Amino acid sequence: MSQCRIPWKRNSQLCRLQLACIDSPDYGDSPFFEAAKSRLETLIPRGTIVLVSDTGKSSHQRIVSEVFKDNTSINLQLVSEGKASLFCKHLNDTCPSLKTAYLNAQNSAKQAGLGIWNSRQPWQKARICN
Repeated sequence: MSQCRIPWKRNSQLCRLQLACIDSPDYGDSPFFEAAKSRLETLIPRGTIVLVSDTGKSSHQRIVSEVFKDNTSINLQLVSEGKASLFCKHLNDTCPSLKTAYLNAQNSAKQAGLGIWNSRQPWQKARICN
C-alpha cells in the first residue's frame, strides 16, 4: 500500500489510476458517466490523501489499483451505490480476496435499481460476473 494525494503524482509525473475490479461508465455514457464522476469527486476530492494498492498496469498505462479512504474501499463503495459494475477479469485475477464482497454489493445495487441498474434505463454495458 502506498499513501498518495489526489491527484496522484509519482516522480513529479501525474499517475493515471484505473480502479481495480470495477468498470464505470465512460465519457459519453450519459447520464451514468457524470453521476459516477461526480460521486468519485465527492468521495475523494482533490487534495485528499488515500491509500492505493497497486496491482499492476493496464493496457492504457494506467495503474490498476484499489483505492482506500478511511479504511473504506472506494472501488467497492462505487459498486454498492450503483455507480459502477464489476470488471470480471480483474475480479478473478486482481481481487480474489474481495470477490464475494464485490458480488454481494453489485447484487444489492442491482436489486435496488440503483444508478446504472435503474430499471427504466439501465446502463447497457454493465457486466454481471459469477
